[in-house]
Amino acid sequence: MYLYFMKYFAIILLAALCFTSFTSCNKEKVSKVPLPDGYYEDDWNTPLSAAQDYDRNIFVQFYADWCTHCATFKKDVLNDPEVESYMKANFVPVLLDDEKSVGKDLLNKIGLSGHPLSVMFDKDGNKIGSHLGKMNKAEFLEWIKPYE
Repeated sequence: MYLYFMKYFAIILLAALCFTSFTSCNKEKVSKVPLPDGYYEDDWNTPLSAAQDYDRNIFVQFYADWCTHCATFKKDVLNDPEVESYMKANFVPVLLDDEKSVGKDLLNKIGLSGHPLSVMFDKDGNKIGSHLGKMNKAEFLEWIKPYE
């Protein structure tokens, strides 16, 4: 009887291990999703200068490359043609990996964390708003509209 349960347990454990390995290998990384048109990436000084030149707020999407929700947001929302056009016309859009120096430093400065994290800065680099968590296209456009 003991051997029967051990075989049964081993089969379940092996199936769970195979499933976990398969799903984790297929997770999309943020870096594999194309950069939306008009976005700066892993740079803060250039977008800050552009925001001052064009008198626009700066939208920053903080992410970690391993974050699947961040990859989905980048792919489904930020790369949507309507959103791309809207962002280029109204903001200085930036993507920052919060595990690299520029993103990590800025995130520590503003005292926020989590993924996905959308943060709005004024043209001088002061945080004026943020949203933590997933958003679909409609939710994102509703959230960002007041910052035009």
